[in-house]
Amino acid sequence: KAMPVSLLWAVDAYGRVYCLSTVGQQWEQSRNAQMEFKRVTAAQLCCWGIACDNNIYLNVHASDLPIRYQEHTFENQGWTYAMDFPATYTKAKKWNSCVRRRRWLRYRRYNAMDTWAKVVKESKPPPPALVSLIGINAQLAYVESRK
Repeated sequence: KAMPVSLLWAVDAYGRVYCLSTVGQQWEQSRNAQMEFKRVTAAQLCCWGIACDNNIYLNVHASDLPIRYQEHTFENQGWTYAMDFPATYTKAKKWNSCVRRRRWLRYRRYNAMDTWAKVVKESKPPPPALVSLIGINAQLAYVESRK
C-alpha cells in the first residue's frame, strides 16, 4: 500500500509561500507567486493563509474526489404545494392547495484547486478586533481575534 502524500508549508521573509511534498525532493513555490503572505497553516486537505492585504485565503489540494455542495432552489423544477404561503410545502397536491412552487436541486463544485482563493467577508462591517491567528482544529478552521 502506498504511503499518503503529505505537504509541509512555509513562508519566507518576502511573503512567498513554498511547499515540500513527501514525494518531492525540493521546495516548490506555490502558484499565485505575485501574492505575499504573512502566515500559513495547513490541514490534511487544505492550507489557510493571511496575506499582506490582511485577507484570508484558502488553498485546497487537488484530489480525485471532487468537492460538491448540494443546493436547494425553489424554481423551474418539481412542484411542491401548500395551503398558504407561510404553510409547509409538500410534494402531494391536495384539494385545498392554493400555492405552489418549483424545487431545484443543484450541485456546486469547487474549482479553485491548488490555487489561493480569497475567503469572502460578510457584507456587514467586521468587529474592531484584528485577526491574529488562523488555526486548524480537527481539520476545521477557525479564526481567533485579539481585542
